[in-house]
Amino acid sequence: MFDRLKYNIARGLLNAAFRQNTVLRAQDIQWNEGKPQWIALSTPLHFEEAARHNPIVKACVNLLSTAASNGIKYLEDTKTGEVVPWTSNRIGVKNAERLLTEFPNPLQSIQEFNQQRVFYLKIFGNSYVYLNAPFVFPDIDNISTIVNLPSQFVEVKQTGKIYDQISIDGIVSQYALNNTSPVKTFSPNEIIHTNEVNISSEFPSIMGISKLEVLQKPITNIQLAFEFMNTLMATRGTGGIITPNLKDANGTASLLPNEKTELQDKFKKDYGFLNGQNPFLISPIPVDYIKTVMNSRELGIYEDFSNNSILVCNEFGVRHELVSTYIQGSTYANQREYVKSLYQDTVIPMVDGDDKYWTFRLGCKKYGFSIKTSWDHIPVMQDNFKDRATAINLKGRTAKDAYNENIITKNQYLEMLELPTVTGGDKLKSELNNNELIDLS
Repeated sequence: MFDRLKYNIARGLLNAAFRQNTVLRAQDIQWNEGKPQWIALSTPLHFEEAARHNPIVKACVNLLSTAASNGIKYLEDTKTGEVVPWTSNRIGVKNAERLLTEFPNPLQSIQEFNQQRVFYLKIFGNSYVYLNAPFVFPDIDNISTIVNLPSQFVEVKQTGKIYDQISIDGIVSQYALNNTSPVKTFSPNEIIHTNEVNISSEFPSIMGISKLEVLQKPITNIQLAFEFMNTLMATRGTGGIITPNLKDANGTASLLPNEKTELQDKFKKDYGFLNGQNPFLISPIPVDYIKTVMNSRELGIYEDFSNNSILVCNEFGVRHELVSTYIQGSTYANQREYVKSLYQDTVIPMVDGDDKYWTFRLGCKKYGFSIKTSWDHIPVMQDNFKDRATAINLKGRTAKDAYNENIITKNQYLEMLELPTVTGGDKLKSELNNNELIDLS
């Protein structure tokens, strides 16, 4: 009977939580008595609501977008691999510096632009960047501004042809921004469209899928856990049942009305956990107590909340330790490793892919350079560069000994030092003339 009582109380609290007018609204929940109830997550409006108001989703995308915007863009010569200085007189370099490192448009810094772009991509599955240029084919030298279009309001109009096309305008006929009146349209050449992987049967090669779509159940459970914990803290309900343990000749005796009122008044006024109250009562009569309210830990709410948060973090490629939803903290050293993992495993590969695509779409290679991103200045990444330098130093000593002992060729020695090889270098030291020898001083 006691277990049944606890169940009914817990169910009552959950029902009270469901009735709250929350940000993820009651009308978005599928009401099925006795069945799971899930928040709707299938339209851009649903994705926007979850991203704006679910703290776990927001934290994950914040971490990703901030880390991605911390990179510093530079240009690399496509032939030599050397850095092209911003002071170069090459065509396109000055404009690239302005667009990629300073102010891409009148309203945003480059950090704000990049953060917003990642938000649109991760929340809606698609990012649309408008290349504002006076020419039909914008490139790095003639673009005036670059602007993120709000992904939730962009419609992609397709030609119906995909697999035999050799250019974007053969696949997409038009991009339409439908939150303006009249609707504003863009040609395919004016838009850089990047998307998340789409494995559905609906336009898999063109449109991306929001990462939130697969997270419908964890996000719902996180929201309900917040509501449940809030209800417990705000209302608490009946803390327990007090019954008299009085006996008479006929068995258990009930309290008289005045005795019941006196006991209730005493509890309300003098006893409890508020300031000035006593936590314990010495009752003038024998009583029994049955606990009816369990805290969130006893109900398993907190553990379930953390587990669902981990599922959200996993989908975004963010270590869940960086989105702290647990009581036990991690060490400073561990946190540095988690941040390093975020850059190495998620952010750097994502940005590197973007750099390659932007290099292609902006026609950079016809001017002899590619867009790259440097992470050398990130504190947690500097550990990697120190380790790499140490490894190269140790490898260099070994290589030097092997070269001097005629075990490896000149080019093999250079490769071990991560230096370019030379023509005629496939010889041992003893086979080289004085002009070909490596200066080891």
